[in-house]
Amino acid sequence: MSSQPFPLYELIIQATCTYYKVSREELFTKRADQSTIDKKQICFYLIKEMTGLRDTAMSRLLFHSRATIQHSVEKVAGEKDIYRQVIGEINDIKALVYRLQEKQNAEWQPRLSQMIS
Repeated sequence: MSSQPFPLYELIIQATCTYYKVSREELFTKRADQSTIDKKQICFYLIKEMTGLRDTAMSRLLFHSRATIQHSVEKVAGEKDIYRQVIGEINDIKALVYRLQEKQNAEWQPRLSQMIS
């Protein structure tokens, strides 16, 4: 167990890496092939959709330009309306995120209850 619960954007990154079987370093490398870029764009899209973070906040957290993040989110939003595979990948990763959240909540609930008492 970590010393603090992970923020949602970290759980999304973790789920994306698990789903695509890539490391965080591979996902965020600056010299990526198109397949890795597509995976990173889906990760950015999910972070934006699930957290509601602004592009500038995402830029600071993820060490990518605001323009890169904005482009990624717009690209995936357009593709999910056209390609069923993209919708399937997004839904599968979301399911992984929800499982990670449940696991984290189960681990942290007793600790938080103790702190409050």
